[in-house]
Amino acid sequence: MAKDLGLTFPLLSDPDLHVIRAYGAEHVGHSIARPSVFVIDRAGVIRYEHVGAGMADQPPVDVILAEARKAL
Repeated sequence: MAKDLGLTFPLLSDPDLHVIRAYGAEHVGHSIARPSVFVIDRAGVIRYEHVGAGMADQPPVDVILAEARKAL
């Protein structure tokens, strides 16, 4: 999928929900994650986190990009 989309970063597949649960992003009862964004710096520190309350709850792209730039 990453290759098809031309992404230059790895993607995580989590069919057993281990990471989803560890990050508190599970959409309980649906076996999927709620819309979530985590910006993690090179040291592994979470610099920004948004776990949506519902499927339409997502931060604006400009907010995500600004937070990612701050984490560089």
